[in-house]
Amino acid sequence: MAWLSVFDKWGLVFEREAALEVIAVFSRFEGLFPSFVTHFSKELTKDCPPVTLTRVEPWFVDLLVTESGSAAHAGGKAAPRVLLFHVHSVFPSSYVFCGTSLPSGV
Repeated sequence: MAWLSVFDKWGLVFEREAALEVIAVFSRFEGLFPSFVTHFSKELTKDCPPVTLTRVEPWFVDLLVTESGSAAHAGGKAAPRVLLFHVHSVFPSSYVFCGTSLPSGV
């Protein structure tokens, strides 16, 4: 799994179940590859970051919820906080690895 090797490269430590949950969500989102994350962390793309210091941005949550097809999100329910925490933790690891800082947000 490409994501597991990238998590290791970035120094991100997850319990296996948490890592697999994040990978499952990312894998169902067409076009969400490790390169998507690194484009932001290397500051190749700065507009509309998916994650800031304090949160996963609403537009990115919407995409993850819509693309994941998770029954937990059906009917307009909010994404589980634990999942958002895990998704959020992926980005800072990449930013640290690249020697950059997460955007502060609005």
